[in-house]
Amino acid sequence: METIINAPGVPVAEPGIAVRADQDEGSIEQVRIGALRLDESNVRKDQPSEQDIAELAGLIASQGLIQNLTAIVYDTPRRDNGVTKTKGRSKKGEFTHGVIAGGRRLRALWLLVQRGRLCADDTVPCRVVPAARALAVSVAENSGREAMSAADTVVAFADMVNSGASVDEIALCFGVSALTVRRRLALANVSPRLFDLYRQGTITLDQLAALALTTDHARQEAAWDSLPPYNRHAASIRRAIAGEAAPQYLVNFVGLNAYRAAGGQVARDLFSGDGEGGIVQDLPLLQKLAVEKLQAIAAPLREGVAWVELMLSWDYADSEQFRAAPTSLREATEAEAAAIAALEAEAERIDTELNALYDSDDEGDEGDGEGEASKQIDALQEQARDIDAKLAEIRDMRSIVAPEVAALAGTVVYINSGGSPCILRNRIKRTDAAKAARVARSATATDDAAAEPISAPALSEALCRSLTAHRTRALQAVMLGQQHTALAALAHPLVTSLLYDGSASWNSPSALGITAHGCDGSMHAAAPDLADSPAQHAIAAAVQRWQAVLPENASDVLRWLLTQPTDALLELLTLCASLTIDAMTARPQDTAADILAETVGLDMADWWQPTGPGYLSRVSKSMIAEAVAEAGMPDEALALAKAKKGEAVERAASLLDGKRWLPAVLRG
Repeated sequence: METIINAPGVPVAEPGIAVRADQDEGSIEQVRIGALRLDESNVRKDQPSEQDIAELAGLIASQGLIQNLTAIVYDTPRRDNGVTKTKGRSKKGEFTHGVIAGGRRLRALWLLVQRGRLCADDTVPCRVVPAARALAVSVAENSGREAMSAADTVVAFADMVNSGASVDEIALCFGVSALTVRRRLALANVSPRLFDLYRQGTITLDQLAALALTTDHARQEAAWDSLPPYNRHAASIRRAIAGEAAPQYLVNFVGLNAYRAAGGQVARDLFSGDGEGGIVQDLPLLQKLAVEKLQAIAAPLREGVAWVELMLSWDYADSEQFRAAPTSLREATEAEAAAIAALEAEAERIDTELNALYDSDDEGDEGDGEGEASKQIDALQEQARDIDAKLAEIRDMRSIVAPEVAALAGTVVYINSGGSPCILRNRIKRTDAAKAARVARSATATDDAAAEPISAPALSEALCRSLTAHRTRALQAVMLGQQHTALAALAHPLVTSLLYDGSASWNSPSALGITAHGCDGSMHAAAPDLADSPAQHAIAAAVQRWQAVLPENASDVLRWLLTQPTDALLELLTLCASLTIDAMTARPQDTAADILAETVGLDMADWWQPTGPGYLSRVSKSMIAEAVAEAGMPDEALALAKAKKGEAVERAASLLDGKRWLPAVLRG
């Protein structure tokens, strides 16, 4: 007698489950839609999207149920439909058959009943199999099925059009939009050689869509072959076919309708995200229209200012050409106060919605919800940035330029990266910065005595500049051997910018062409919990210690620095260099700050730990569980995945306390 011992971990089949099929198993029966429910034996547990079901319902409505459902008969009718308590309910409130294969088709039939296209009493063909075979048949049908490839769908649509079908007919029959049909027909027009590469997986759908920008097969192949394999991105292919595209921010600012009205041509791109999609063919015309629109915006801003500068783009290099003039802030008018209150209320509302999205219990749990939540977060953050810009504009309008430099101050009007016009008031051109500083200093002199008449200069301005150019070069040459003086001169603009208030750099201008920018404001805005961090306490202590010994008046700083020992200057320079480090980024990326961090041996576990407000409440539950698992607690991570978001945050904060776990962006 032979004894069979089960392998470890392999369960024994329970009585009533038949894996092998009997000959001629199952029969086709017509069953009422209202009597069908989704049976638990259906092995396909993934929830289809609403769009997927809607498209399938449209296909069934136009073509009929081409493939029958597979079902079992219940000994005792069920009272629920296996998904919800209401959708698809039988007139009698009972379900006699359970669908074990064809759940998407069943949901599509329910949707057609809801829309009135079918009735619950309408019948559909079902292959009815024994209950003992339910699980095996469900596995067989779902695992043995292969969906039609995207390439075959493209060719099939093209063949139908070539046979006389219209785009609208195909869209109606297969439950898709006319735009979807046109897009697939455009893909069918790609060169056969390149389309074969798409079938093989060498070309992606995005790349194929870019190639479809032209119907000329030679241009398509030339664009593909001209690009190196590492640079065959969809954007690169579009540029190779259509030329350098106009910047999107410029298109957004002018608007395609205005561009077309001026005679501009647009190459249509069926695969753009919206109906306004297209590639601008006349960049000079677009730029001309942008300038005209900027001029219209700038026209009412010219009164009372020395100049108005128009900028078609704006980046860091541009911002360095203009400095904020010394100003004071007047009281807000009633209209401005109302606008500020409304904007701040809107900002608070957006912040509440963002926190709700971060705290959502079902964040990314099913379907494409995570992608949708991410889109909502991005949209809300964009709204928040717009509100910040509007608040800054109101503040600019309330700012009053110091009278002594008003004749040098002007306004910059530029287009931001989103295509919106922005206005910067009370700016001093970099070329006028030294002159503005001299004017500001002279205004501080007392008016008790009558000013002595100033004689006209004996030398022309051009000659003065020529002579002082020689003096500048000579001073540079002499400084080469004066390390101590050079250190003091280097510390001067850093100290006045970072350790004094905003007017110090005007009252004590540097002889060096160096400026310093701290990022305290942006850091505290990005991380409200920064104030309680160990690093903040260390920086605050160092700053306070130096502020206690620096001269009270910024105008005395340079002479004071020249009297300090070299060691003190080096320590002060180290502090200032530290205060100007800006390693903030919206996306993880390699930066120069990473090299500095590696050199000084920075370990963020010494300075930061994951708290609820600072990190855990701002990420999804899956990321919380992943953090706990990475910290060496996989069992706890599994439990957290089943908990509510608030409970998961609180528990994870306790578990990670002292574990020195860091998110990837803080490692290394």
